Amino acid sequence: INGWDDVSQIVVTGDLVGSYGTDEEYAAAKTFFSGLNKPVSYIVGNHDYMYIGRDPNFKFIRGNPDERHAKLERFKREFNQPQLYFTQESGRYLLVFLSTDSLDSKVLCQFSKAQMSWLEEVLAKNRNRPTIVFAHAPLAGTLSNYNHYINTPSFIAQPEIEIRDLLRQNPQVFMWVSGHTHTAATNKDFDSPINLYDGRVHDIQNPDLNREVIWTNSLYLYSDKVVIKTFRHSDKTWLDSLERTIEVK
Repeated sequence: INGWDDVSQIVVTGDLVGSYGTDEEYAAAKTFFSGLNKPVSYIVGNHDYMYIGRDPNFKFIRGNPDERHAKLERFKREFNQPQLYFTQESGRYLLVFLSTDSLDSKVLCQFSKAQMSWLEEVLAKNRNRPTIVFAHAPLAGTLSNYNHYINTPSFIAQPEIEIRDLLRQNPQVFMWVSGHTHTAATNKDFDSPINLYDGRVHDIQNPDLNREVIWTNSLYLYSDKVVIKTFRHSDKTWLDSLERTIEVK
């Protein structure tokens, strides 16, 4: 990626740490991402803030609200992110970055009430700007049930009903870019009609980086369209079969 001359920024869609944010995990993540010579925007995933350890059965132990808050504050410090959720402008497009940040949720990927209020206000002020949202979890129903946890409450963006209603009220949001489910580029749902949410919002699935084979997506923003291209890093190949073009009015 450092060798590509058409990259304006990189977006990391959460779970920068592997388990629950130990000193060693943060050091590894910071070392890895410091190797990038492009601007990077980070958002919070569940592993970045929700857990404080593992029990004797190796299950994750969830932190209380104070512990989660402390981890969110550390995330901001470690990755030099002044805010957990924020916007950017790119030509005619509005880019919205959302972080998983509920302090008391029992599901894995829930936005706080404060963040949802902020999002409602941002979208209301930008109804005429084509908008792309970056978030950790995908929208409900944008993957088939190819394993036992897909589309369960902890593996979709929450609060589901409020998000659905807000997107219906704001048709300028046409794309949602997500991770969380570790959906590989070889999965039938990586590029599929099922990725279209509510008949209108395109959910762009992104794989995790903890694999023998790594893929990344690139979004090319033109005035009238967005082109999504997928790159396989193991053999430095653009996968033409996965290239998509989404027209933008």
